[in-house]
Amino acid sequence: MPNPIFCSFVANFWHSVLCKKIEFGSSYSILVEKCLKILIEDGFIKNFFIKDHTLYVEGVSLELWLKYNRIVLYSTTRKIKIVNYADLISLVNKGGYFLVSTPLGIMNDSTAWRLKMGGVLLMGIF
Repeated sequence: MPNPIFCSFVANFWHSVLCKKIEFGSSYSILVEKCLKILIEDGFIKNFFIKDHTLYVEGVSLELWLKYNRIVLYSTTRKIKIVNYADLISLVNKGGYFLVSTPLGIMNDSTAWRLKMGGVLLMGIF
């Protein structure tokens, strides 16, 4: 289940995109670190580093500002959005980018769809 630190991370990430900031900071959690590794693999950010239990994200891509205009937090500590394999098909077809927490770990929507897995929908980038 996403924690308040993850919710804060998504808010900071979206705020940095709106303000066209290249760097931003967030509190550390393992969930945030796993999500950042996926965002690096998929080309949304360049790098991140941890200093004194604070994550610093570097190089938010300019493409993110041009291609996407919204970042949505789907699951919080009070509300959880669970998707199954059939729901993932409709998400993949919508054209957004989603992070899903599955029994095999956190992955993007297309990877979860290929593995025919569902899970908790964490965040979406449109």
